[in-house]
Amino acid sequence: MPRGQRRNAAAASDKTARVSMADFDRRTASFRSKETEAAYRRYLASADLPQQRLVWLLMTGVYFLYGTLDILTISDRLQDVLVMRWLIITPLALFLGALTFVERLKPYTGHLFAACVFLSAISVTWMIAILPAQGSPPYVVGILIIFIFSSCNVQMPFLAASAAYSLTTTAYAAVVLTNPEFNRVDVIAGLFFMISSAGAAIATNYVQEIRLRMIWLTNELRAGDARRIEKLMIEATAADSSK
Repeated sequence: MPRGQRRNAAAASDKTARVSMADFDRRTASFRSKETEAAYRRYLASADLPQQRLVWLLMTGVYFLYGTLDILTISDRLQDVLVMRWLIITPLALFLGALTFVERLKPYTGHLFAACVFLSAISVTWMIAILPAQGSPPYVVGILIIFIFSSCNVQMPFLAASAAYSLTTTAYAAVVLTNPEFNRVDVIAGLFFMISSAGAAIATNYVQEIRLRMIWLTNELRAGDARRIEKLMIEATAADSSK
């Protein structure tokens, strides 16, 4: 092997050697090293970004089609709801999805997903706030669907996903607790389902992040071992040839 190629192989081996199980922080479901975290994000951008974009498009389409429920069930402030759903949030979601085609932003696709999830959920919370407490569609179910679907199908960093779920839950709690039109049963039931769903979404995202990152880390360590073995074999062969 030429000297330049041997140097490149050694550099790759040394870089992988710096990746270890101790580099993983289970509290935040992330890597302590910025280099390792950046490498993992680059891997995600090259591995399953097309599939993630399809999921993003599906989520946006479902959110858009829920406008049919708005039209069929809402009479008061229907225009405001449709403007929010069709002219504000849907274009924003598509814009955020389009940003994943920007090379410099591809490693941050998960953060863009989290922003999209938050915008969708907070817009539904806004609909709950402006519509009458009685006789309106049970839009809390829409928030729960967003939580469940995104936590199971979207690759988001744990801290970003937790922030999106927690902030939406806080906003919902503020809406139902400050609106005297909501009766006691609706408030208790709504908060119970929101808090439990947010907790389940956060736990699901955490488990998924742990699993995917550990698989990647294991594969990187195996690749590093393979490169080190190859390097030793090359050095041994060179030593035999020099005798």
